[in-house]
Amino acid sequence: EDQKIDLVLYNGWTSPLLLWDMLYLKNRGIPVVVQTHTVFSYDLFQFGKGFGERPGILGLADGIVTLSETDRLFWSAYNRRVWRLPNPVDPQLRQVPKTDGSAPIITWIGRFSNEKQPGEALNILQLVVQSCPDAVLYMIGDGADGSSLERYQKMAEDRNIQDHVRFLGYQSDVSQFLRDAAVNLITSTYEGYSLALVESMAHGVP
Repeated sequence: EDQKIDLVLYNGWTSPLLLWDMLYLKNRGIPVVVQTHTVFSYDLFQFGKGFGERPGILGLADGIVTLSETDRLFWSAYNRRVWRLPNPVDPQLRQVPKTDGSAPIITWIGRFSNEKQPGEALNILQLVVQSCPDAVLYMIGDGADGSSLERYQKMAEDRNIQDHVRFLGYQSDVSQFLRDAAVNLITSTYEGYSLALVESMAHGVP
């Protein structure tokens, strides 16, 4: 009432508080639109009861925003107002692949979390350097805490590939790295709408 809020866009679509927040807000006459930012079957992968509960909860929302047509169709079975707003992509595509003879650059972009499997990128690099000894892997992203990053730095040392890996941390602009990349690795167990994949395509990187 103090802020004269007309609408709430709720991003925590898997939050256990969603139902209670939404009921409170709607009781105050404030509509709630829920933003889903992964695939609808996420709860099945987690083996949680949310897959059975969430359609009923999101069905109470005043609208749902999804990232893909598949998700739009799924949520449309439970809510009359569902919109697909795909992640934006810079339309400037890379025109010419890198052929300057410099060391091939491999990129990996994402959070250092279990489902992204950053260790798999290091396993792949270990094989790559056997036939391409000048290859370099740029690992772009950060973990929830410093210890997770240190774990993968030690993994690189254990595989004797530490000189071939650059841990670049979080970057607000990944295009500067994709412009020079020969290939981008995506090692995730699952993705809802892989922004890393779309960004790779936008830069013409396999």
